[in-house]
Amino acid sequence: MAAPVLEAKKLSVSYKRAGEPVLRDLNFEAYEGEFVLVAGPSGGGKSTLIHSLNGIIPHMYEAEVEGQILCRGEDITDYSVSERARLLGTVMQNPDEQLIFETVEDELAFPLENMAVPQAEMQQRIDRVLEMIALPATASPDVLSGGEKQKLVAGSTLIMGQRVLLFDEVLANLDKEAAHDLLQRLSYLCQSEGYTVVFIEHRLDWVLPYADRIYWVNLDEVRVFHDAATFRPYWQQQLRAALAFDWPAVSVPEDADVLLEAIDLTYSVPGKEVLARTNFCLRRGERWVLTGANGSGKTSFLNLLAGLTKPTAGKVRQSYGRKERYKKIGVIMQDPNYQLFMSTVREEIAFQAVSEERVAELIEALGLQGLEERHPQSLSEGQKRKVGVAAILAMDPEVLLFDEPTVGLDYDSLGQLLRELKRMDERSRLTMLTITHDERAASFLGDRVIRIEQGQLDVDMRIG
Repeated sequence: MAAPVLEAKKLSVSYKRAGEPVLRDLNFEAYEGEFVLVAGPSGGGKSTLIHSLNGIIPHMYEAEVEGQILCRGEDITDYSVSERARLLGTVMQNPDEQLIFETVEDELAFPLENMAVPQAEMQQRIDRVLEMIALPATASPDVLSGGEKQKLVAGSTLIMGQRVLLFDEVLANLDKEAAHDLLQRLSYLCQSEGYTVVFIEHRLDWVLPYADRIYWVNLDEVRVFHDAATFRPYWQQQLRAALAFDWPAVSVPEDADVLLEAIDLTYSVPGKEVLARTNFCLRRGERWVLTGANGSGKTSFLNLLAGLTKPTAGKVRQSYGRKERYKKIGVIMQDPNYQLFMSTVREEIAFQAVSEERVAELIEALGLQGLEERHPQSLSEGQKRKVGVAAILAMDPEVLLFDEPTVGLDYDSLGQLLRELKRMDERSRLTMLTITHDERAASFLGDRVIRIEQGQLDVDMRIG
């Protein structure tokens, strides 16, 4: 049998703040032409594995590391991040951490300039990737949606030509079409050109058709499945256990109070009209899911309703006063890092909480026990998401505006969040507007759908 292209031998990783090792004596192999899916619960060590392979651990994130990392039989354990980057391409969870230039074309050109690629070949590579990611060369990354940023980062990695690629939860902000387009391209590179892909993801229904082998990583528990068929029953059992409950739709009368209203709402960014004379009412007790392709304006629309962004024209009418709205309207942003600023998880959740009892309830309900004294920024992306959501739910708001609230959540965590929202809804009917590409959660989070397309709302389609 051929030797692995990428290998970890008896890998153990310990963070000083965490005490016990996150990974212990883990053995990992990926072969030429193979698409390897790495799955497991939030905080189970998946990103730690990726960061140990590409050198971010221990060179950028301080940790105690034991074991060996090999690439094509060469021991790269002592290689720096930049030395490993010549062998391994990495796309991380948060695209903002990998974007630094003023235009899309500059982002794509930068790695090629570092590699001293000749000008003519550089332009050919850039043109090919621009066609693949379907973004304007002159667009600023600052005005791109989260999904468009993720496509740009993926393109910036693929353009370098490393034949071993590491992806850490990159589908989180991609719509279904863009996600499958990326997965199909990666599968083609594996099958036709001998690339090796290591892919972390929670949305297993999207990725499993492309996976050759699956590693299930949960701290000390590591299981290897040699094809999707043997993994699927294990995964579906967890899915059924996590989502084995109903959250039935409730009819909302047409004369219910209007809590948020968009009136002839128009919003533009340089070179693009995002929303054009849009009208919408959010009535008390309604639960809407907001969908649309990457870059269609979903986050812009939610931020306008929340009062976080000023419209170009038109207005948003809220039923709450300026001070009152900060307690009555809870907003979950797309990136949890923007909403975490306290020193410990407990302090974060308690900051605007209605009571200490509510803080304790949410820590238990969302599975955050044992993390109370950790710094929020030391957590995994899924754990950060749960803390950010808990901090907003602790306010007991009347209106929830969610921007991809399930990003980074494994099935157990997803079930915990949805059950808590259902409990809140049963106590006092929630009013919700949720942006999501997550088909696992859409039917729980909303009764009705709005789709944004070409700056307009297609309103009142029913879930399903």
